[in-house]
Amino acid sequence: MIAADSFVIGGQQVFVTPETAYEDDSDDDDRRFHLSAMRTGDYVSVQGYRSGTDITATRVERDDFDWDSYRFSGDDERWDEGDH
Repeated sequence: MIAADSFVIGGQQVFVTPETAYEDDSDDDDRRFHLSAMRTGDYVSVQGYRSGTDITATRVERDDFDWDSYRFSGDDERWDEGDH
């Protein structure tokens, strides 16, 4: 799901702010890549911080999908292998 100020990745809602940086390393190479250009199914890497249950992205990078680099990482203790 992609909304005006957030998107969902791995079942976790990620919020963006006007300060969130974006980069498109996909074949699209969209220099104006922004939340409004994201599509369901895009492969993205997110850097950010957690505050309570919220995650706020400081950087979002879109890339082409590559099974060799597919991973989830972070400190979410609620992660369940069956969730993805």
